[in-house]
Amino acid sequence: MPAGDVADGDERVRRRRHGADAAGATADDEDGEDDEDDEQQANMQSQHVMDQEKTVEEGLVSESPADDDGKESEPPDVPGGAGSSGGDKQLSESQRAIVEMKDCLAVLLAPGDGASSNAMREAMAMLRVLVHRRSDPSRERLSVALTLVYRAMDDHLNDGFVQERACLVLGKLAREGPAVQSAIGTSGGVRAVISTMVMHRQSAVVQERAVLALLSLTGTSNTRTLIMDAKGAEAVVCGMKEFSDLVSVQSNGSTTLCNLAFGSDGNKQRIGKIGGLDAVIQAMSAHAHDQDLQARCCLALRNLSCGVRVNQWIVGRAGGINAIVRAMASYCDDVNVLYQGCVALANLCADEPENRVRSADTGVIEAVLGAMRRHGGHEGLQEHGLALLRNLSIGASRNQLLIGEAGGVQVVVTSLTTHRHNSKILEKGCSALRYLLFSRENRLRMQPAGGLDALIRVLRDYSAGSSAVAESAIYAIGNAVFDLPENKSAVGRSGGIVALVNVMSVHLNDAVVQEHGCRALRNLADADDLNTRLLADSGAIKTAIFAMMSFPGNAHIQEQGCAMLFNMAFSDENIQQMKELDVERVVRSLHETHADSSKVQCQAAALLERLDIPFDQAAYAGSDISNGGGNASNGGSGIFNFGGGSSQTSGGKKKSGQARDNKKSFNGRLGSLLGRKKDHSPKT
Repeated sequence: MPAGDVADGDERVRRRRHGADAAGATADDEDGEDDEDDEQQANMQSQHVMDQEKTVEEGLVSESPADDDGKESEPPDVPGGAGSSGGDKQLSESQRAIVEMKDCLAVLLAPGDGASSNAMREAMAMLRVLVHRRSDPSRERLSVALTLVYRAMDDHLNDGFVQERACLVLGKLAREGPAVQSAIGTSGGVRAVISTMVMHRQSAVVQERAVLALLSLTGTSNTRTLIMDAKGAEAVVCGMKEFSDLVSVQSNGSTTLCNLAFGSDGNKQRIGKIGGLDAVIQAMSAHAHDQDLQARCCLALRNLSCGVRVNQWIVGRAGGINAIVRAMASYCDDVNVLYQGCVALANLCADEPENRVRSADTGVIEAVLGAMRRHGGHEGLQEHGLALLRNLSIGASRNQLLIGEAGGVQVVVTSLTTHRHNSKILEKGCSALRYLLFSRENRLRMQPAGGLDALIRVLRDYSAGSSAVAESAIYAIGNAVFDLPENKSAVGRSGGIVALVNVMSVHLNDAVVQEHGCRALRNLADADDLNTRLLADSGAIKTAIFAMMSFPGNAHIQEQGCAMLFNMAFSDENIQQMKELDVERVVRSLHETHADSSKVQCQAAALLERLDIPFDQAAYAGSDISNGGGNASNGGSGIFNFGGGSSQTSGGKKKSGQARDNKKSFNGRLGSLLGRKKDHSPKT
């Protein structure tokens, strides 16, 4: 899914007439991506799909039965009609059930008025019982019922009342479960409903019943395919445009499009192309007073924008972001509107940079922070609010500043602290901090907000748990200490170094943890004497060497490992430990393995020089070496970190002044090789 990530708790879209339930099974994302759980179709339970690291896609939405509107009708002249059930006593139970079922349909599908509303309700209830009776197989009865419905529709093509009633019957039968939905779809029911919509496009009541019937049929992938193949999405969009003033058509139409989009990028793109996104956004604007409709439309935009950048672009250009923000502002106490709004906005900002820029001027930041403050205990809202903050911050320095100025760092830290046992919240919260901390102003806010302690606690709590949580926390810590001595000192003195080394020791086979662990340790060792000693005492030297030896082909780990060891090589004790661990052999090996990597070659040369080990300087003279390797985005602090360790003596032979002079001398000699200045600017 887009660059931005979502998961889902048991969120429900509140039920009203023609209302929908959005009961979700959890799923997970980094920056809105899609991870799908197994589809739960029983009782049309919905399933939430979450963008792997980035976005989230809502699942199918269940429908509550619509009340009969009380229209009366004369019983049709159907074989086995009213009164026939009192016939032969020798009929089998199945035969009697079929006769009774015909009686019910005679009441429901009569052309014209006649039956009372109570009689029609009773007939519908009885029909559902007869078709779905558990005591004996009901396939035969269902087949007979569908045949009679289709016959009535064919015999009365121009009678809107019969068509409406037929759609009502099909819709209510479809709610009995996936098996019934499949039977209706494969027997021609989907095409019959869509044909009715096309033929009676001017009839509000037919459109209302038909859209609801299609919604009830979206519970299986097969029926969704049948609906799309029969141009059902086009019929729904047409109905929404024709009857823009009818809340039921707008609400159920949006939910139908939402379900049709589930799990299919092709369907999403097609719905966007035929104007479905515009129809949903217009429904939100036309019915701003309807709380349920706002939640449903946010849900539809969420699914339709999940993983499809062109739809994200369309929604942004069509004013969809503004519509969602207005809904969240109008219903700030409705956690479901806020929840669906946050997930939709996270998906919209996942892959489309224009939407991130647009969000800064449309109140998105204020909306999400307000929602998270107001509903701090709601885990689903917190999780997706964090995902939205993360997506807003990716590659958007202005948004990073605005979020920080609005108190966003404190909001994220509070969520991490309140929900310290929810791994999804921790992963997304640490990931949000990772990007927010590209801003130096936000890095300065971390310690007063308790953010450094929160990150260290995450590392401790999840050292042996989720590697995804550990990765996100390591990224965040590496950025938090970039170019800020006070943050480096605070992390070291609060046990962050020990926690970080422990995480790396547990996740030995995770290349991401090893790479960014070395990068964070590299930063922490830069210009802090106590941190360097703590690193040595905690086994960081062995940890870095082990990472380099475990992933000999990973140039990033080799680069960061060498840089971290270089930053520690300003005390004789550390140098001696490196020599005892045969660092020279490791470095010379990677020098050969990564002959084509200028960054690895340069880091290796720097480390060997620091250890007074001869190396072929000519091998590096022709390299086009970039110095942007250790930046805030990656958790580093400059490719060589020449500012680090300069005051360390630790009883060694070289005093601090000599060490500093040696560093400056080496820096000067290497400058001619680099041909450029160090670049400390954050990069993504």
